[in-house]
Amino acid sequence: MKKIFILDSFLDEMKTDPRVGILEDIYVKISGEEEFLCYINSIGGHLDTAQFMSYLIEDMKSKTTVFGAKVSSASVLVFSSFQNRIALSDATFLIHRSRSYDKEEKKWKTSEDENKDFGVWKYISSRIKKISPEDLCDLAKKEKKLTPEEALEIGLVQGISKLSSKEFESMLV
Repeated sequence: MKKIFILDSFLDEMKTDPRVGILEDIYVKISGEEEFLCYINSIGGHLDTAQFMSYLIEDMKSKTTVFGAKVSSASVLVFSSFQNRIALSDATFLIHRSRSYDKEEKKWKTSEDENKDFGVWKYISSRIKKISPEDLCDLAKKEKKLTPEEALEIGLVQGISKLSSKEFESMLV
C-alpha cells in the first residue's frame, strides 16, 4: 500500500513550518526507493516555507506525484514542483500576487511591486513549461480561481482525475 503525505494548510506567519522537518524525514526514507505521493488541499501560507518544500521535492530521486483539491497561493508553488501533477475533478487553483498583513489597518494588502513575485512565476513556469512567467504574472493580477480544465490548458496539471476531493479523501482513511 502506498503512503500519501497530506498537506492541508501551511502555518501562516511562521518562518519554519514543522511539517518541513517531516517532509525531510520522509525524503530521507524514500529517496530513490519508491514513489512519493502527496495530496494538497491548502489555501497556502508562508512563501519561504513553500519555496523550501518545493526545492526538497524537486531534488527527490524517487518519482513524485501530487493530487490537488484546493491549491491556492503558496501551495501552487509546492504543487508545481512535483513531476506528476493531477487535479481532482472539483479542484480549484488560485495564483495571485504576494500579500502582506498591515497590522495598523488590520487587513491584507497586495504587493504593488510586480518584480517581487517574478522569481516565483519564473520557477513555476520552468516546472510547467506551457506558460511564460509574464503570462503567469498577468494571470496572478486577475486573481481568478482556475478549474481543472484551465489548469490543464496552462500546464499546471498533467491530468484530471474522475474522483472528487471528497471521494479521494474517503480513500485516505
